[in-house]
Amino acid sequence: MRTGFARYHVEADILIDAAPDEVWRVLTDFPGYDAWNPMITEVEGAPDEGCALSFMVTDAKGGRQRMGSRVHEVVPGRRLEWRGGSPLTFIGHHYYELEPDGEGTRFRHGEHYFGLAPLLLKRVLDARAAPLYPRLNEALKRHLETR
Repeated sequence: MRTGFARYHVEADILIDAAPDEVWRVLTDFPGYDAWNPMITEVEGAPDEGCALSFMVTDAKGGRQRMGSRVHEVVPGRRLEWRGGSPLTFIGHHYYELEPDGEGTRFRHGEHYFGLAPLLLKRVLDARAAPLYPRLNEALKRHLETR
């Protein structure tokens, strides 16, 4: 985690009726995101530390934007984080966390935003970014539980 404080943080969690290794396989299958992920699609790159990623993000209002980042942390079956953005203006630390919970998985998905833009654009982030996190979680749950 970044030293200092986030200007904006969003997180959603959900219980998924699937083992953590099943959830992990879906989360690290970047080419498969197009089949289930309403937020992040067209991913290029691999879930390996240091790997550059390029992906399309669709916001809650339907706007699409190509973004880039770099995989920062990979703890197989537990945590995947990537970081990207422009220093000073807008930096995001996007993460997935998995925790065994009974027969299933507690899945946490969120982002810490740093820089000047999140400080100034809180209303925009509330409207366009924040709703995406529970939507992704619900889509992942549906995808895994209906297989």
